Amino acid sequence: MASKSASKEQGAAPRQKMAFVTAFNLVKKQAPGTKGSSRTHEEIEDVPQELKKLDLHLPPPKELKTIADFPCMTGTASCQFPIPAFIKTDFSVNTKHGGGTALVLITSLYDLNYHTFTSELCLIRCGFDGNHCGYTPLAKGGNHTVYRYIRMHTDAEGNLSPCVRFGFSRATIISNVAEMGHGGSAQVFTGPKAEVGASTAVFKSGISVTRHEKYGKALLVLCSASGKEGTHPCNAYFVAFGYKPSEMVVRAIAGEGCDDVWKFGSSGEPEIEPGSSDEAEEYEFTDEDEEIKTKPGSDAELEITGPSESHYSIWRSDVNADVGNQAKVVHTQAFRGSTPTILVEDFSKYVGHALLVMCSCSLGDNDMTSSALYMVTIQSWGIKSSFASGSSGLSNGGDDWVISDDNKKLVIVGPDAPCRYSFMSTIPEDSPSPQKRCFQDSCLATGRENKYRGAVYVNGTSITGWVSRMSAVKIMLNGQTIELVKASQLLEQPDGRLGFQRELSEDENSLGLKLLQVFGVTTDINNEPVSVELEGSPHRIVNQPPGLLFAVNLGGPMYEALNKVVFYGTEITFKAAEQDGMQCLRKFACLISPDDNLYNMMTNTNDGFLYGTCNESHPEFADKMTYKIPVTKSGKLTLQLHSVSNYMKEHCIEINKKSDISDEVTRRLDQIPEVVPGYTAKVVSIPFESSGNKVKLNFDNYKSKCLLSAIVVHDDTYKEPIQSRDEKKQEREVKQKLADTLVALDRSFSMKQMKIAGWSSNLLSNPSGERGDMSHWNFSGDWKLSEGGNQTETMFVASYMRCVKYQEVELVQHFSEKHLDSSPEIQVSESFREGCDQGGFYWLTATLLGQDGTVIEQQTTGQQDTINTRSGGWIPVCFTFKNYGPGVRSVGIETVAKDMKMWAGHFGPYVSAACIRVKSEVTAAAGDNYDDIPLHTGASFTKDLDAMVRGLYARHKDELAEMQNTLEETEVQRGAEQDEAKTPTQATPRPKPSHQRIKRKKREIRVFVSSTFRDFTEEREVLIKKAFRELNRICLDRGVFFTYVDLRWGITAGQTNDGKTISICLREIEKCRPYFICLMGDRFGWSQRQTRPDKLLNKSYDYAIENFKPLEWIDQYRFESSVTKLEIMHAALKDKALNQGRTFFYLREPRIKREDLEPDEDEDELQAGVDGAKSAAEQKDASKKKKTKSMGETQWHFDRQYQLRKSVETSGMPLRRYSTADEGCTLIQDDLMWCIDQDFPPGTELTALQREHEAHQAFAEPRRRIYIGGLEYIKQINEFVLKVGRQTDQEESANVPLIILGESGSGKSALVANWSHQYQEANPDAFLFMHFIGSSSESASHLNLLRRLYEEIKQFFGFEMTVPSSHRNLVLELSTWLQMAAKQAKVVLVLDALNQLDTGTGAGDEQDLKWIPKELPSNVCMILSTLPGRAMDAVTAAGWPSMRVNPLNVNEKSDIVTGYMNLYGKTLNEEQRSMIIDAKQTDNPLYLKALLDEVRMYGNFFQLTTAIKEYLAASNPGELFVKILDRMEKDFEQSIVESPGLVRNATTALWCSHRGLSEQELLQFLKYTNIPLISSFLCKVPGKVWSPFYLSLEENLVNRNGILNFFHDHLRQAVERKYLSTPELKQEAFLTLANWFNTQDIDERYVEEVPYCLSQAKEFKRLRATILNVAVFERLMSTEEGKFELIKSWQLLGGYEEVEELYLGILARSEEWEKSRERDSLIRAMAGFFMQLGLLKGARHLNERLLSELETRYIGSHATIVYHHAKYEYKTKCIHPDVLEVLISLGTVSIKLGDLDAARKHFHEALQRRNKIKTPEQKLQLVKGLLGMGSVLSLKLKADEAIRFLRRAEEVATDVLGPKHHYVAAINGQIGQLYYSQSKLDNAMLLHLWDLKLTQSDVGLNHPRVAAILNNCGLVLDDMNDKMSGEVFQAVLGILVGAYGKDHVDVATIRFNLGLYFMASNMYQRAKYQFDEALRISELFLERDHPNIQATKTALEKLAEFMQ
Repeated sequence: MASKSASKEQGAAPRQKMAFVTAFNLVKKQAPGTKGSSRTHEEIEDVPQELKKLDLHLPPPKELKTIADFPCMTGTASCQFPIPAFIKTDFSVNTKHGGGTALVLITSLYDLNYHTFTSELCLIRCGFDGNHCGYTPLAKGGNHTVYRYIRMHTDAEGNLSPCVRFGFSRATIISNVAEMGHGGSAQVFTGPKAEVGASTAVFKSGISVTRHEKYGKALLVLCSASGKEGTHPCNAYFVAFGYKPSEMVVRAIAGEGCDDVWKFGSSGEPEIEPGSSDEAEEYEFTDEDEEIKTKPGSDAELEITGPSESHYSIWRSDVNADVGNQAKVVHTQAFRGSTPTILVEDFSKYVGHALLVMCSCSLGDNDMTSSALYMVTIQSWGIKSSFASGSSGLSNGGDDWVISDDNKKLVIVGPDAPCRYSFMSTIPEDSPSPQKRCFQDSCLATGRENKYRGAVYVNGTSITGWVSRMSAVKIMLNGQTIELVKASQLLEQPDGRLGFQRELSEDENSLGLKLLQVFGVTTDINNEPVSVELEGSPHRIVNQPPGLLFAVNLGGPMYEALNKVVFYGTEITFKAAEQDGMQCLRKFACLISPDDNLYNMMTNTNDGFLYGTCNESHPEFADKMTYKIPVTKSGKLTLQLHSVSNYMKEHCIEINKKSDISDEVTRRLDQIPEVVPGYTAKVVSIPFESSGNKVKLNFDNYKSKCLLSAIVVHDDTYKEPIQSRDEKKQEREVKQKLADTLVALDRSFSMKQMKIAGWSSNLLSNPSGERGDMSHWNFSGDWKLSEGGNQTETMFVASYMRCVKYQEVELVQHFSEKHLDSSPEIQVSESFREGCDQGGFYWLTATLLGQDGTVIEQQTTGQQDTINTRSGGWIPVCFTFKNYGPGVRSVGIETVAKDMKMWAGHFGPYVSAACIRVKSEVTAAAGDNYDDIPLHTGASFTKDLDAMVRGLYARHKDELAEMQNTLEETEVQRGAEQDEAKTPTQATPRPKPSHQRIKRKKREIRVFVSSTFRDFTEEREVLIKKAFRELNRICLDRGVFFTYVDLRWGITAGQTNDGKTISICLREIEKCRPYFICLMGDRFGWSQRQTRPDKLLNKSYDYAIENFKPLEWIDQYRFESSVTKLEIMHAALKDKALNQGRTFFYLREPRIKREDLEPDEDEDELQAGVDGAKSAAEQKDASKKKKTKSMGETQWHFDRQYQLRKSVETSGMPLRRYSTADEGCTLIQDDLMWCIDQDFPPGTELTALQREHEAHQAFAEPRRRIYIGGLEYIKQINEFVLKVGRQTDQEESANVPLIILGESGSGKSALVANWSHQYQEANPDAFLFMHFIGSSSESASHLNLLRRLYEEIKQFFGFEMTVPSSHRNLVLELSTWLQMAAKQAKVVLVLDALNQLDTGTGAGDEQDLKWIPKELPSNVCMILSTLPGRAMDAVTAAGWPSMRVNPLNVNEKSDIVTGYMNLYGKTLNEEQRSMIIDAKQTDNPLYLKALLDEVRMYGNFFQLTTAIKEYLAASNPGELFVKILDRMEKDFEQSIVESPGLVRNATTALWCSHRGLSEQELLQFLKYTNIPLISSFLCKVPGKVWSPFYLSLEENLVNRNGILNFFHDHLRQAVERKYLSTPELKQEAFLTLANWFNTQDIDERYVEEVPYCLSQAKEFKRLRATILNVAVFERLMSTEEGKFELIKSWQLLGGYEEVEELYLGILARSEEWEKSRERDSLIRAMAGFFMQLGLLKGARHLNERLLSELETRYIGSHATIVYHHAKYEYKTKCIHPDVLEVLISLGTVSIKLGDLDAARKHFHEALQRRNKIKTPEQKLQLVKGLLGMGSVLSLKLKADEAIRFLRRAEEVATDVLGPKHHYVAAINGQIGQLYYSQSKLDNAMLLHLWDLKLTQSDVGLNHPRVAAILNNCGLVLDDMNDKMSGEVFQAVLGILVGAYGKDHVDVATIRFNLGLYFMASNMYQRAKYQFDEALRISELFLERDHPNIQATKTALEKLAEFMQ
């Protein structure tokens, strides 16, 4: 809400003002409409022919009164000190269409011991609905003191209820809403004519200034007079009266636009000058008024001195009835304020008079209204209008109307929305009847003459109601529409009303609080839809849980807790009195500011709403609280008391004056730990016996106040809702998933404060009482510690006694005497402000002392009396000592403070932030040049960075270890609380192992397409171009790779001469299982008969049978079968169980008849005689026809094909029939889509653990394909495992792991992979767990290893147990889990490469192997392998048995050569064997295996010796693979199947790819690269060629979920050496791959490869176009890796200067995205990218746009009612998670822009909307909002408030993620930043290092998040005067420049910090360079007035002084 009280002159420039109104109207049109107004016209139907008649027996409608029969509203209240009064009135602030504006006069008198009074005049802006109102004080008078009332409240119904200080109080209200008062209570008078020679005259009002009612008295006086042109002789005055004439207070409220020419006084007394309404004097009115003593017995009256014959209108707070001499009052309204409305028909009759005009309008629901107060004077020369005050929920201040002269008519024009107007004046009333001057009868909602009306009635679950005209009716529950009753469904009632009815469902009427709202949806006079809330709406539906007898929220409104208990509002704690109005019984307080709605910061609860307000006792005055609880049930009941922290401890608490429960309450409170002192919610439940009478609860405080937030009473039938076992399990799973996948918090880069640059840290101890006591201070008096302070969490508060505190700092403990004798500058500072009593005095003295205590120099403030800091806040005091000479050895600081009013208690000044700093000691600068520091990159930089970080850890080793232990204890406790009651040791496994081993399931669908070639060309075309492309897209979205194999494509008869066709086809079917589709038409395919053998086909049979034993079965089908039939047999018919329902047949309708084909040749011979009788021409023609029809097949083929089709039809296989190619392809696509949904349904994408499992299997598979030799090693392992199996519990030898040792490349991984496979095959009932450390990014963490082990144990054994969530428990429970598993089956754990263990912390002990049990349970075997190093040292120290894998010797090589060749049926002669065995390079297992693979496949034995010699010429594996590539070129590029470039193109594509390529991608790429070289029908590599090539290459590839890449670097190096030896060749290869990907759809694979390839090829223009493509951009932004790829791409393109403009331009021009519902994801991605780059203005613009779109989209489905914790207002808001995320993003970007007020608004909105916190996801979203608010408060220097939000965020995040999660560490980092600002340097450093430790383990060292943490460490080190800070800042700069480039806002920040470091080190030139760069970069991204830019300019100015 914006408010405005400064006056603004109108009249002179109405045209300019009209322009503003027009702009306002445009804003209005864009604003959201009222509830339901967005409904279409279809919902508002015309009158049907006849409505159904059904009498609902509705109550008669209430009488409609548009004009009240009373002039104004009043309310009174009474209470005793110090309880505030809540004045109850009937003035409703829910003024609906048109809004409302009211003036309220509030008075209060109190006469205990001394007479005091309080008065105020305020402007109230009424809201549309939801009990909203705006409060603008216009003038105040009297004694407000510590109780700074007045606060404006409403009750639950929306009636105004001002909160006033104690005493007798009254509120009198006049408004522009005629139905709430016609306004005729002001009297008009005309002053006397001035005497001759005088310009003024005195008017005697007859109003006593000393005699009042007990409520006090105040006036609003409107004054006017005739004046000269250019003058403005009118004003309005607030006049308040006290007990004495001298206490009268006068304030002018019209402001500078009016002439202040009237003086007020009393008869016989001096005149009183009207005071200003300046806010600085808001609470201090009487001190400066002149003391006037009234004569005894006199009764002074009010006198006003003003211009001759002045006109007066006086409105009195104590008059609420029609009066004589009424002032003219008019009420009117306008359906659209943009239409001129006449206020006065002919103002020329009223020259010299003035009007006070109240305006209002509504522009939407809730608080979207505007109010204004204008002062108008009427003169002979015209009218003049000035804005007096106003407020608005939309515009800036409410000054939205123009009042002008239209041909002697006074007209007003305002916003294009419903408006209300009224004025009071100095004109005598000429229409005493209100009906003749109040014109508000028409309907403001519709603009029609008759008001649209309706009502709703709720009786149980039945809703009935009526409307006055045909319209739809919308019924809403908790903000969401549950029913839209169409106009045609209305029911005609006997009296003509139109009724409706509805029953609430069971769910709608469930437990809890529901807000029912009912609206009529009609049309206005412009035929636009409009909603009108019906009478009786809103209605609250309450259903309490069974057994709940009473619940009340003390101090706040009605609330539904998470347990569905409905707490009734505060109003039930009031007592209505017949006299004195509302009688308040106890004191109310707000723990959370009533101006905010931030109850979610309350800790230890998710029902913080209950604890934001309370009742509290007041020691010595209101020290008792009594509650009469209306519970009449007898028997055992339970009392539940809700309080905060320890405010209920040690008080006397009684039930029915019998049961003293004080001790029990204290005991139970002590059991609840404090999270944040003073803000920890606590609940205690006390059982008691009830006699059946009302329960009386008494509180009597002793020394401190007692605080109570809520009371609940229930019986034994009430049960708290608890989570079921399944719900707990599901929540734990969600938490674990969030912990695994949660994106880390962005860290902000803090700038060092210029004022402490180069200075020491604060040398005082306990400077603001942070330790909770007065330690380190010598003190006297009665100091008290309290929350708050100037940038501190605590402060000192003085009392009525003289309070003194003194501390002395020994400087020699911090600095050398040499430095001290050089007279370094010394600063002594502290802050103070007034106390609660509005005054007090303060005195600060700073003293420099010598060695013997002599005073060398002293500075003091002297006594500061009558402190007044209400406007400016804290007053900082700072003394700087310079040039004081040598000898100073200590500094003393003394503070004196005292309350001046002698109030008992602590009401004196506040004191905080004491500080002593000394200018740092620096050495002479050397090497000071104006240049940058060296920026290192690469391995050396990382190594130095790691060493630096390790050094930081080492400095704080003990503290970090202690923190680790503390958090682990917390984690253990958390695990015990969260885990199921059934612990792992209690888990009951199944009687037998379930043996549900985790099966490896590749994320790949490889489909074999079987068909004859010539008759399915059309189908293939449609399949490839449509069906398979769409399936591939869907698969990619699910993380699955789709590949199809069609070996018929591209094969001709001439290409089958090698005889491998059948073997290739059938082996490919095996690779594709179970996916097989077969298209069957009219052709039988390639086949032979025994009488007519086919030589090539027989050769193919022979080759397959001889070389592949599993294919021997085909020999029986050599004849009478086709190759297609063999495929069908092998895939489906031979063993139906293998197809797993993934085999499909598609039978095309026959296109050829048998008679169309040529008969078999035998039949041709019988027919020859017949044909001989025909003419030669006939025979030739017939022969031609037959040849055409046959297409190469005969009737014999037809018959065999018919039989094959029949066998398929009767096989039971899935069968589809089709006619056209499109129809068939649709069927195929549907079936394969079914397979995809079955095997890889949406949501089954691999989890992190599943991906890890797949990585290990993929790593092991190629290592065990062929393994010969190593039998001795396998034997040793078997013996070890067998020994473990024989061990018994009685054996003394410990069960420990076996260690496999060996140098790199010795074959350890192959050994364990093959042994594991063999063991598993031989022992299927054993549980074997294999983990190859280093095989994936996650595999190096021993914690991930253990988590994966537990998951596989659960899967295999079927244990129903929870995997430990904490790091500590993961280690501690290992023995327990293994022991349980070992009781069921043999357990074998194989862990390869322990030397690669690394959690990423850089200083972990994972390689010390302490996480491995010292002794394994029996029946558990562990096999480990490692290289020399720390892990090997650990196993050696443990004494575990080991075996070593040595390099191959001659005998081993001989055995391997013999065995390997025998395996393939090959032999070598002795010469060949010797050549291989004797070669030194074959000692390498990889070299030997690759060589033997080549030898066994060599075709010419007679040339083999020469070939071996040639191969052995290669001295290492890399050179050998070059020769292998040569061989592959000969085999696959120079054979009869010409496939030029196959080897080169395939291998270079893999080399160039970023992640690798799928088989399908490789095939398509080869097709693309071969198009210019071969004929069109061979434009794809034939399957006949590809399959053997792929099979030959497969041994050297690794397949990770369908993506192929090189298995080892030797082949990669060989490809580079052979094909890519120059930069030009590399560039061409990268470009070729990028070009091919550009022919594909844009998907994840596209964005993984194309930007990378283009950047490597240096194709920057294309790279720019690619990353500007919205589809590419959005996919890149979806992953962390993609984001950095995008950033790197823009760095390559020269920086970010054009980024914002380019992307915003694309977004604006892209119609496709504009029309898509998915555009929000694009906008979100762009906003996130802009934020990351520091393009903050663009990020804010996009987020604001996104917020608007998302709220519009989701308000219907994700609405909620947001209640205020201290007020009774509520709003309907959208709580979709995306909306809240955008609000948080807006807050974040506002912080970065330096707009803290906007940031606070956004975070506040996000926090108050997150009103129900149940799920882990909701909790984490709450955490984000809390952190944002904490950051804002921190930057606003409100440390005491900030720490509460940060601690709450830490609490919630720990609950979800555990205490050692990186997210929690980041929160601790923010707390560390707060500690740094308070000079708690040790605490700050520890938290930053802990944050660094966990973040480093997550992202490594070279990451911007790590840089932000190191920056914080650098700031702390700098404050500690530690020279390491410079090293840290330079390292941070290196990280950031490497990540973002030189131009980034974070780079600017770190350069600023580095500049300050250099400046403090006297390196001024280097400092200047850093400051200049910081300024240059900042000006690229930030506004000129941004704090960072201002700070940098200030630093440069300061530096210039030093350099001079």
